[in-house]
Amino acid sequence: MTPPPRRRGRAPEPPEDPSGAEEIAPQAPAADDGGSSRARLSSGRLLARNTMVNIGGSVATLAVAFVAIPVLIGGLGTDRFGVLTLAWIVIGYSGLFDLGLGRALTRMTAEKIGAGKEDEIPALFWTALFIMFCLGLVSAVAVALISPVLTTRLLKIPEPLQAESLQAFYVLAVSIPVVICSAGLRGSLEARQRFELTNAVAVPMTALSYIGPIVTLAFGANLVYVVGAVVASRVLAFLIYLTLNLRVDPALRRGRKGVRRSMIEPMLRYGGWVTVSNVVTPLLTSIDRFVIGAFISTTAVTYYATPYEAVGKLRIVSQNLSAVFFPAFALNLAHDDRRSVLFGRGSRFIFATLFPLALVIVVFAEEILRLWLGEEFARNSEHVMQFITIGVVVNSLAQLAYGFVQSARPDLHAKLAVAELPLFLVTFVFLIREFGINGAAVAWTGRVVIDAAILYGMVWWLSPASGPGVRRIYWMAGGGMAVLLAGSFLGGLLAKAGFLVVALALFALVLWRLILEPEERTVLGDRVAQLARAVRSRGRPAAKA
Repeated sequence: MTPPPRRRGRAPEPPEDPSGAEEIAPQAPAADDGGSSRARLSSGRLLARNTMVNIGGSVATLAVAFVAIPVLIGGLGTDRFGVLTLAWIVIGYSGLFDLGLGRALTRMTAEKIGAGKEDEIPALFWTALFIMFCLGLVSAVAVALISPVLTTRLLKIPEPLQAESLQAFYVLAVSIPVVICSAGLRGSLEARQRFELTNAVAVPMTALSYIGPIVTLAFGANLVYVVGAVVASRVLAFLIYLTLNLRVDPALRRGRKGVRRSMIEPMLRYGGWVTVSNVVTPLLTSIDRFVIGAFISTTAVTYYATPYEAVGKLRIVSQNLSAVFFPAFALNLAHDDRRSVLFGRGSRFIFATLFPLALVIVVFAEEILRLWLGEEFARNSEHVMQFITIGVVVNSLAQLAYGFVQSARPDLHAKLAVAELPLFLVTFVFLIREFGINGAAVAWTGRVVIDAAILYGMVWWLSPASGPGVRRIYWMAGGGMAVLLAGSFLGGLLAKAGFLVVALALFALVLWRLILEPEERTVLGDRVAQLARAVRSRGRPAAKA
């Protein structure tokens, strides 16, 4: 297919989607170079639908946790519940033990689909699964060996609970190979854009990891039963993911199932860089609270962490969108124009969704905190909430750029994260000493702004076709930050309300005239017209009555 002509200053227009993304059932390998698969699996309609499915799944699991956690605390008590949270953390972070192979499997599967090499996927799939299972066994043995030290020395578990906690950790260790392999199985489905299947498994299984422990309370508040219920939900998820993979791609049953040595080295090389990012990035995002606790007080940690965690929930949009777009980027590694179109659309969607919410939070941070947590929090955390909100908007844009860069060159972000860590620590300590938790918020926001700017520069370098779109995003993000900063200096409800109305009106105008592409304006206009017609049609019977 000949790529459409580029327009100066604008991202290239997408090629027409011949399939409309209505049917995503598995198909036989294409006779061409994978063009039909690329068009089908990276169509705008499919990616938009999968993003909404992902967001819905995340919201559903948050709702289950919100309801279940108070019940578990009441039934287990604070000490046992603390051990259960540690079990959840171990399961959640067991992805570090797979050395990035889950991400590597997603990327390499999507890349082979895009190149029309589906016949190589069975060997890739079984090779990755074998390596991940072996890593899981090693990790399980390691967790089992350190469990006595964890439960009796490192963790301050009350002595009467130590034996019970040790048994629970042994049960937990058994689940690690299954959890690691499940990540690879889920990644294989995501490479095919089957997010409706992954969420159909993940949401009920996550709910079961909360509901299962509640059911075991009928047999007594025993951590072995509780953790066993969590482990059982993970084993069930593994079996379902495996079954779905075999049904979605029957070639996995018919194709070569042995380990192909030639695939091990590139998978480990890619996964190794992903692991570096997975280790360093959590340090960059969580070490701030430890430094505040060391240099100021634990009370200051509360004033900083509470708005940080609350505002951080805005990232649910970018996290789920990036998860959907990552395999689409890998699918189109050899097709720069299509990658640039997807990247531009994703960035515009994130900004258009988050900026209005962030503006409300920044302008009314004091009032929100006072209503939510009281006068003391409003006095101590207002500026923290404002600066962190600005940072979250920029960081959300960076998450999409991170997925783009990692789909092509995972080493680039890993090296950037390693370079950032010492510089961030030095700056963070200095600003904390000078300005307290407000300085901490400025340091964190400054880091994510620099990080985003560099990541978008990497996107431009890796994808020359993305250059015009990246320039537009720089202007878009810079202008948005300026408006948000201006909103943080306002005082008085009337001034704040007036500023908000004017800023939102200008944002809508700029979004429509300068940010959205013509085809995006057409789609949005059609959606608004459909909504208006639906509202009018619902109102007619009521009017007659």
